[in-house]
Amino acid sequence: MKIAIVGSPGAGKSTLARQLGDILKIEVVHLDWYFWQQGWEGIPQEDWIKFQQHILQTVKKWIIDGTYLNTSDIRLREADTIIFLDMSRWLCLSRVIKRHFVRLFLFYFGWSLPDFPSECKDRLNWRYIKKVFWTFPEKDRKDLVRKITYFTGKAPEDLENSTFPDGTLGEITSFVPSLAFALMTTSIWALPMEGFPFPMRKVRKDFSTFAELFHRKSPEPVLIHLRSKSEVKEFVKFCRRHRKIEQQPAKVKQSD
Repeated sequence: MKIAIVGSPGAGKSTLARQLGDILKIEVVHLDWYFWQQGWEGIPQEDWIKFQQHILQTVKKWIIDGTYLNTSDIRLREADTIIFLDMSRWLCLSRVIKRHFVRLFLFYFGWSLPDFPSECKDRLNWRYIKKVFWTFPEKDRKDLVRKITYFTGKAPEDLENSTFPDGTLGEITSFVPSLAFALMTTSIWALPMEGFPFPMRKVRKDFSTFAELFHRKSPEPVLIHLRSKSEVKEFVKFCRRHRKIEQQPAKVKQSD
């Protein structure tokens, strides 16, 4: 399997990558860990491209999390499965703010998460908040959908909910405490407020498309389009159940 996980910052790409890596026993590559160097200096574009090409050529099975639109074609072209975490801006921003304080706590004690370079002290400014809450939903998502459409052969209308999902009432409500944390160190007035109020998003209940990860019907890359926390949880549960079923015949043979 060659799985590319893409989506907005804070969508849960790294968490899902670790979960799938543990379930499927496949090497996980967190792009953020390799791209950022001390002082938040990104590696040069040419070296970044060469690094990704090296991974794709030397690793037979992989799970790569990270969007990086400028070089996403390299990964999307080689992937046999593309997982699009299409989460609401409210949920993503809430996670980004919470993650910021977790990373600062770990950094203080000299620890770090496996998807984040230990040399970088996490930062949260309005430029990044704007990217999560406005730039990605209104611009970057459209570019990402075009790329996914091109590499999977799925027409834009096949991607359920063609506009960026703007959250359930629970996601919007849970965002308020996180926003309070942000207000301690930043100014709310820098946040673009155009387009309010946002429409509520309907939660999907049909998860039949998850089976395509294991049972392919065409040579084209499989697209798994996840739009809420509940869908991600159901997807992970499905993968665990399917993995257990696959391993059962092997255990029976060993006992015989």
